[in-house]
Amino acid sequence: MKFLDKLEESINALALLASTVILFINIFLRYTFSAGFPWAEEAVRYLIVVVTFIGLGIGIRDGQVIRMDILLQLMKKSSAVKLEKVVNVLACLFSICLAVIAYKFAMQTKAFGQITSALQLPFYVLYLIITVGSLLSAVRYLQAAFLPVKESEANSVGEAQK
Repeated sequence: MKFLDKLEESINALALLASTVILFINIFLRYTFSAGFPWAEEAVRYLIVVVTFIGLGIGIRDGQVIRMDILLQLMKKSSAVKLEKVVNVLACLFSICLAVIAYKFAMQTKAFGQITSALQLPFYVLYLIITVGSLLSAVRYLQAAFLPVKESEANSVGEAQK
């Protein structure tokens, strides 16, 4: 999974860098020459979609997603670990459903031939980003459910019991 880790991180880094550079140049052009790129805001908006959906997999992998864990803190360690596995499997199923829906929507959009206004990109590409990000999330939730629990995570659940 190291390859997947590097791929996700690289895509996110490039998308963040590209959006920062585009915004910086566009702001400079607007304030210096009173004119900017007409496509800049749209490009940044779509790059943020990439960062969001690809970055979700990174957040799941690193245990940095928002969650409510008060119930886990009230449970015994063994029960808490089992509940976390169930929640991760359910989240995986939800991610797969989202990927399927996004894919169907992408293919429907492709059939209609819709394109973005400024960049003239096919809209279905944007929905495929949601599909890919959701599938990556599903993989990460499966990892979280079935791979051994990291020592730091096991300690955090155990410390809550004390």
